Amino acid sequence: MSEAQASHLLQMITDSPGRLPGGAALQNVVPLMASQKNGRPIWMESHTVERLYAYELEFDPSVLAYYSQVPCRGIERILPNGKRHIGNATADFLVIRRDSVSVVECKAAEQAASLVQQKPLEWNMNVEGAVERPALNRWAADHGMDYRVWIQPRMFGCLLANYELLYSVESPSAYSAAQERILKSLAYGPKTIEQLLLTIPRLSPREIHQLLRSGDVFGPIAIRTLDQVDAFPLFRDRLQCDAAQASWLALSNERLSQASDSLSNSSLVDLEAGRGRLQRLILMRQGKATFTRRFRELDRRVARAVAKGLTELEACLTSYRSSGNRGSRLLIAQSEAVAEAVKRWEAGLSYDKKNAYIEHQIDCEQRGCRPVAKSTLLERFKAASRAKRALSTGGVRGYQKQRSASDPRSRSLPAIGVGLRLQVDSTLIDNRVFPGIEDVLLLDRPVIYVAIDNATEYPLCYELAFGPARSDALASLLRTFVRTYGLLPGIIQVDRGTENRSKWLAEFCSVYSITLLIHPTAASPFNSAVENCIGRVNSLLHRLPGSTEPDQRGRAVDGRFKSRRTAKLQFATLELIIREVIDEMRSIPGAAGLSPLQRHEALLQATGWAGRQTKIDEDFLFHSSIPIRAARVNSSRGIKTERHTYASTQLLEAARSGDVVEIRRDCENASILRVQMTSGRYKAWAPFAQKIASLPELEVKFISYYLFQSGSSVLERRMASHVALRKRVDACVKASGGVAAHQATEKPNDIPVQSVPSPETLASAGKHSQDLTLSMEVLENHMLGWEGSADESR
Repeated sequence: MSEAQASHLLQMITDSPGRLPGGAALQNVVPLMASQKNGRPIWMESHTVERLYAYELEFDPSVLAYYSQVPCRGIERILPNGKRHIGNATADFLVIRRDSVSVVECKAAEQAASLVQQKPLEWNMNVEGAVERPALNRWAADHGMDYRVWIQPRMFGCLLANYELLYSVESPSAYSAAQERILKSLAYGPKTIEQLLLTIPRLSPREIHQLLRSGDVFGPIAIRTLDQVDAFPLFRDRLQCDAAQASWLALSNERLSQASDSLSNSSLVDLEAGRGRLQRLILMRQGKATFTRRFRELDRRVARAVAKGLTELEACLTSYRSSGNRGSRLLIAQSEAVAEAVKRWEAGLSYDKKNAYIEHQIDCEQRGCRPVAKSTLLERFKAASRAKRALSTGGVRGYQKQRSASDPRSRSLPAIGVGLRLQVDSTLIDNRVFPGIEDVLLLDRPVIYVAIDNATEYPLCYELAFGPARSDALASLLRTFVRTYGLLPGIIQVDRGTENRSKWLAEFCSVYSITLLIHPTAASPFNSAVENCIGRVNSLLHRLPGSTEPDQRGRAVDGRFKSRRTAKLQFATLELIIREVIDEMRSIPGAAGLSPLQRHEALLQATGWAGRQTKIDEDFLFHSSIPIRAARVNSSRGIKTERHTYASTQLLEAARSGDVVEIRRDCENASILRVQMTSGRYKAWAPFAQKIASLPELEVKFISYYLFQSGSSVLERRMASHVALRKRVDACVKASGGVAAHQATEKPNDIPVQSVPSPETLASAGKHSQDLTLSMEVLENHMLGWEGSADESR
């Protein structure tokens, strides 16, 4: 490579990524992959095409580095009219190996075949069956590189699922005793994973995955997943593994291919006519009918077909389906009018079919031709693109609602490791919380964030917050996950919500090597498990006081039945109810007869936990805090925010001799700011920090959410009222011998819950100190109704 070519290569690397993919993608799941070779996250266009190729690059020892969305400038093409055209393109990858530099474009097989057919001047297929782009090939050769088109395997589901799991483990630096026994055992012949787990003591599935990742053992990862421990053989020799995999791959292709014989692809009319011809031919052979000239020729064709291995019925099939009119009977003006009507229909400019036909009649009158029949126009509408119509009239959600299901042979599979991929979604709870303060404006609906294990649909953890969906609740959810399980997932799957596309989440995933998958808005097929979980929670909350189900019916329901009049549950009670509901959901059997808990336990035995071991230390707490815009620390006063001034002695001393790098707000405790100075990290506290320092963790979260859900300065007064009321209620309960505290601790969300007094205990506590929190015992008795109303108690 010459000096000019090397300079051009460096410029391509500097300019990558040339664009950020997925801004308007309707079907692609856009990945932000944590690249181990490059040490930084990389944007890609598709999680089933580009990400699959990226995994191959990560496992290839000859690859030194690679870059995505690389701009290719100055591509010369020769147009059909003979003129030169200079243009640009964006390639999927720039791959740097020890001996070559390659520009790679990744395509699915069907997409590549379509491009070869539709754009023969740009895309073509050589004699070996490889797809090429002559213009890009010439451009790459001029710059000392080569251009390749990588085609996605037709059956990629097992391969992608195995790559995800193997990418979450590291190659062993030294063999353990169990791994050495694996290598010795496989020297005598292949064995399945189940056989190894049963015969080698203290062998974990992760140790087997490490050997597969390092290339010390081999398996049929293209056609079988690693959770099939009883059918996944391991080999010591690559050639032996490839031979076995090739035979199984041929069997898979045969079972997953559509029938291609003429009998299966014939229409019903041709099939019935063929049966009639064969029956008549048989009668002629038996002498019961006289042979005609056409049937003698048919008899000879049938004999030749049978000699080739076909059936007699296949030789007798007709081709009636191919007969009929091939050209349109419409005039040119009528065809143009129909095309215009279809165009307006797809663009959503026609309200309904009746109005569309009226508009067509007016258009034909202006063109001076007769309008076509209404049935003819409706037939053209049926053949029009339903996707364009849905996108124009219903937006992205309308498009996703009518989008056709993808072929199961071309889908990605669920993860095959527990905790490997976390599906996260959020929505408003269909129940309004009464905070115990005489302020109607505080009757708010919590937002619930739920994390589901993609492999087993097991609800791992959840988080409740107030106000709009934002990064604080998502960060708190990740903290809860680490507290409960001691690890972070390898993949997080979210939708395109604002908090999910924040710079904080991208940075967090980069620091902890997490791949972020962002699926399209309102695309339920990508996130059905977590949406079903949230839907079940809301369906049960409809039976409790404060349900927003009457609100959804608008003026059909009287105001005294609306949620703002019936709200009686406090935040702690609602959190306890949701915890018990989610815990119960773990044991409910699914369509396959197994509950999420049973699938969870079975997969733990097959593949074990997948993810990165993480501790709750100061570094993790800092990175899981949300950056704020305040960028200055006063060396005398501290950090002044919208409502408070945060300070600490250590921070003020550091501010006198250093500069501020970053300021972050703790996602669970609004009284703490974490500050990165040039001399180190420091904490700063708000004036109200001592007030809430001794409260339970759930209560601190509740106050923090209320404090920061809007910019009103009145919220501090509300917070003080809430804390004072909580102390009066606790004192009242203690004095009257109230119910015992619910110290509910659950494995997936180990957060202490404060005392939950019953309404009967607090009936004589006074109007201003009444706590309308419901105990679980009272809820069981009043699940279907509630005596009295919130107005009377207020």
